[in-house]
Amino acid sequence: MTKFTDEELNESMSEYAESYDDGKFLSVVKTYGKKIGGGVITKALELYYLLQRGGITNKIKLMIMGALAYLVCPVDLIPDVLPLVGWTDDAAAIGLVVNKLSSYIDSDIEGMAREKTEEILG
Repeated sequence: MTKFTDEELNESMSEYAESYDDGKFLSVVKTYGKKIGGGVITKALELYYLLQRGGITNKIKLMIMGALAYLVCPVDLIPDVLPLVGWTDDAAAIGLVVNKLSSYIDSDIEGMAREKTEEILG
């Protein structure tokens, strides 16, 4: 896996953060949740709930919004319509940000994300 510096990650996610929208994120998660996969959806929802909670710096907000916007963006590195591999770049972006922010994600956020994932995937 490619190592990104904090500066590179922040710059990349900031570009996508400009197009972040809560409603669009939730709509894509509900519509494509089964294709994206439960693990990725749960991690994306952890970021979503962390963003909703607040009490985080603007830098962290931009990082989260960038990762979530990348997930819903129809144009990205690997087109999402490709079977099996279409969501891998999205999963990598989510995973990278979750890894960076893992110390902010507590058991309450994890629980809310798991519950919402179960609701979405049925």
